[in-house]
Amino acid sequence: MLLYCFVLFAGLYASAKSISFEALLGSHKNLLLEDILLSDLSTKVVLSYSGTPYSWINLSPSIYACDEECNRHKVIRTEGIKLGERLWLGDDGKVSFALYFDPLPKGTKLFDIIEGNLHGGFYLYGIHRSSAKLNIPRAVGVVDQNELVSSVLKPDSAFIRGRFNGYERRSIPALWEVGYESKRVNPFDMEQSPTILKIEPDGSFCCGFLVDSSTWTYIDNWSGRSISFYIRPGDTLDIQIDHFGQWNEVISYKNLSGKPCYGNLMNCNKEAVWERLQDLRNESSIKQYDDKLYSLSEEVEKLIDYFSWKYHLSGWETHLLMSDWKLTHLCEKAEIRESKAFSLTVEQQKQLESSKDSTQIKVLKDYSFLNNDIWQDASIRITQIYERCAEIAKRNGILISELGDDNIVAKGNPTALQFSTYRIKDAKTQTLIDSIIACTASKYLEVAFMKPTYDKITSCYLSSLRHLTADFSKSDDIAFVAVIDEDLGNEELSDFTRSLSYYCPHIITLTHEDFLSVQTSFRQISAPFNITLTKDGEVFRWPLFLTQETSFRDSFRELLKRDKKNATNRN
Repeated sequence: MLLYCFVLFAGLYASAKSISFEALLGSHKNLLLEDILLSDLSTKVVLSYSGTPYSWINLSPSIYACDEECNRHKVIRTEGIKLGERLWLGDDGKVSFALYFDPLPKGTKLFDIIEGNLHGGFYLYGIHRSSAKLNIPRAVGVVDQNELVSSVLKPDSAFIRGRFNGYERRSIPALWEVGYESKRVNPFDMEQSPTILKIEPDGSFCCGFLVDSSTWTYIDNWSGRSISFYIRPGDTLDIQIDHFGQWNEVISYKNLSGKPCYGNLMNCNKEAVWERLQDLRNESSIKQYDDKLYSLSEEVEKLIDYFSWKYHLSGWETHLLMSDWKLTHLCEKAEIRESKAFSLTVEQQKQLESSKDSTQIKVLKDYSFLNNDIWQDASIRITQIYERCAEIAKRNGILISELGDDNIVAKGNPTALQFSTYRIKDAKTQTLIDSIIACTASKYLEVAFMKPTYDKITSCYLSSLRHLTADFSKSDDIAFVAVIDEDLGNEELSDFTRSLSYYCPHIITLTHEDFLSVQTSFRQISAPFNITLTKDGEVFRWPLFLTQETSFRDSFRELLKRDKKNATNRN
């Protein structure tokens, strides 16, 4: 708690303009607190921002102030800025404005200003008077042995269910991917991994998936918006989301299995902190990056203390938050080295190695910091970033001991499974597959599922279709089929179909609901995507990779060679 009372805070501000305020952590170093005035009618916050001349900023109407008890206070009026509209910076790149929030409770000594609780929002955490002595206790992380034991020994199904209140398909995609993929299933089996969550027309959702261990994961719609959650084997978690996509999401978590769901931990908005790491990638040298990373680490440690205190985190929740930060910044530090090394040509690397001052190249190739005691902490495997960081460590010669029986990936040569097939279990989707197969007598079908919108990915598919259909136009072994989502106006759909028909002889149009059914069955939340089919209605576990033409030709050549060999053996 701060060592002063509300009356003194307000009174001193009114009589002494020299009083300054600061935040424990902000979303941008160029965003400054100028003035704060607390009253019975409102809380006035004056901010200034410095940026690129003639650029603009935009604050959502849903921005709010969050008091010590996590109550939200909305904006009642503004000065110098209109919420939801662009505010252009002048030739000096500077601007100032004021936000008036509903009055904070008397006795408030520090508060937050948050634009949203998901990635990308503006925020100022822990706003307080600069001269005040904060007495926020140090966060203490405690390992929960019961959680770790159950994580290793008791893999089980888990379920998430809930609702997007006020759901609209135009603003919220219907398909989401569950970020967790079990290692205890066949990674080549598209029927099992990854898990796709489908939002029903009323906004409700429910899905189950195999969980190897307790994990902190997310559902994602590939649009830069994701929702984090913590789940354990055997859990059923209820997630309710209000105002999604409006930067004032209210997400509530409830475990329906009788165990705590760690909802306080998930409310910490750790993404708001982690995104600060991305700003450091612009530093010109590794030394500058490392220096600023060290400074940011000190800020984050203070913020974890603040989160632990404000959200009443348990020792285990605090430990998970600490572990996630430690591993995340190690991973970012390694990735920035890899990216800078990759940008150098072989000749440039040789020149640096032979120069008198070869420090630069030595630093780029120094990954000794990954040989860290953190790998001995079993709880880091619960973090989302573990697999990525462990892969970098192993790639650079750092041995990572496995926890439990994690080595479930199919052994031997994975290409042995390349042409294995399965049959869709969902009767509706199989009927759609059968209708696609009926359009040609070819032995194999390469099928591209596309939305007729022109973007980079769709353009790649169209280009590959054009080249491959020309190369294989006389082949009786394979046919190319385009399946189109008709969720467009008739004129736009007609134009797309007409241009596609010049080089793709087989075009099928599905209703939007049927297209969604296919996406769900094939664990695809994006479009376009492709599958490879046999004439008998079997689906290849690994498609022949339509957008990579060379890869496609090599794979198809191997497939025909295998068929010829099998035919010879039968004879």
